[in-house]
Amino acid sequence: MKIEFEKQFGKGTDPWYAKAERWVKKKFRNPYLQHLALGFVAWLKEIWIEGKIKMEMSSVDKQVEDLHELWDEEESNKRMDVIGQNGNLGIHYSKSEVDGLNDMSIGRVEELQWDIEEMKKAIVDAADDYDKYVGG
Repeated sequence: MKIEFEKQFGKGTDPWYAKAERWVKKKFRNPYLQHLALGFVAWLKEIWIEGKIKMEMSSVDKQVEDLHELWDEEESNKRMDVIGQNGNLGIHYSKSEVDGLNDMSIGRVEELQWDIEEMKKAIVDAADDYDKYVGG
């Protein structure tokens, strides 16, 4: 006399494939049919797992795209703030109370005056960098 039993440990619900395996073992007494049916359930389980992996990976890809768009938007906003603060002939931008709208102010004429020595140094540095670039 052969007695077989199965015990599930832990709480929660059984996945569909565990229920299907139990159903096959209970319904098919013929060992050949039982073997075929268990093989079919195992094959369906593999297909199901691959499908879940593909769905999760596409979800991760979508999240990555959204994150890259957010980073690009933040970088663009930061770049515009830097341009507004460092140049534009005295035009300065700052955050306002309205989301997505910046305050703009025009600086005094004194702020527009360039230091001659700084300009000379910048021109020499640019020429040196150009010479390095072209190999001269």
